[in-house]
Amino acid sequence: PPPPPPYWSNMPSTFESANGFRENFEALAGVTPSYMGLNALDATTRLPHPDAWCNIGGDAACLDPYDGMYALEMGGLPGNTNYPVTNSGMILGLNGAGVTDFTMSFQCVNHGEEFNAEDGVFVSSDGDTWEQVVGDWAALTGVVGERVLVTCDLASTSVDVSGDFYVLFSQYDNFPYADLDGVGIDNIVVGSPVLAASNLVSGSAANLDATGCDPAGILILAYSLNPGPTATPYGTADIGSPYKEIGRFSPDASGNVSISVNLPPSTAGLTAWVQGLEISGLGARFTNGLKVDIQ
Repeated sequence: PPPPPPYWSNMPSTFESANGFRENFEALAGVTPSYMGLNALDATTRLPHPDAWCNIGGDAACLDPYDGMYALEMGGLPGNTNYPVTNSGMILGLNGAGVTDFTMSFQCVNHGEEFNAEDGVFVSSDGDTWEQVVGDWAALTGVVGERVLVTCDLASTSVDVSGDFYVLFSQYDNFPYADLDGVGIDNIVVGSPVLAASNLVSGSAANLDATGCDPAGILILAYSLNPGPTATPYGTADIGSPYKEIGRFSPDASGNVSISVNLPPSTAGLTAWVQGLEISGLGARFTNGLKVDIQ
């Protein structure tokens, strides 16, 4: 008999440097680049299935991006009533040559996932053997429909990431995206400090916490009331213009920065975009960008 179909039929044909890699899908505008492979498969036959869904905006307008108009959506075809068991996966081709920081962060929303061993983020050096670095979408995201910032270490397995390697975002289930099932991914960042925000309540003090900074560097935090991108001398920022500097901070010996920012009562209902820029001997590195809704 003929050999079985490959486990993932669409693989990247090129590799991007993992050093400061960023993907928020906006510049792609729905077009799949050569460093990305999109798979929407029957979970059993591993063949493409019309009711499987792995969309970055090329098949239809994205339903719920974290920011902007585009994101990765994995699940069943929205609106389908057949409910086949499908396995969707986006695979990135990255190269780790010279990279010292393999921390990856991304925004994730769970629309009703149940546990499956196929779910999560995996790495591979050959595209055939995969090791998991993130698992169980439901456990990660907690409340259905709640968006969370997820972090992981791509170098935490036995997979060799010093050269070309693959990163897989995988989803396995049977209901349509955003209708009892599905996972949305946005704002993927590799090799940069990770910025998180909490207690975004007007009339109180919001918390901004950055991890993975160079202890010998300086972290500049800024915000804008407008979405990005914005061209800067250090690269493209995820926040809009005009932006205002919150302050400049020295990380502690562990590379962490934690500050509190007072939010006046008048900020209730506002949406802001926040990001950090690290200046150090490693060069200039942007943190992930955050879209924050103040209550």
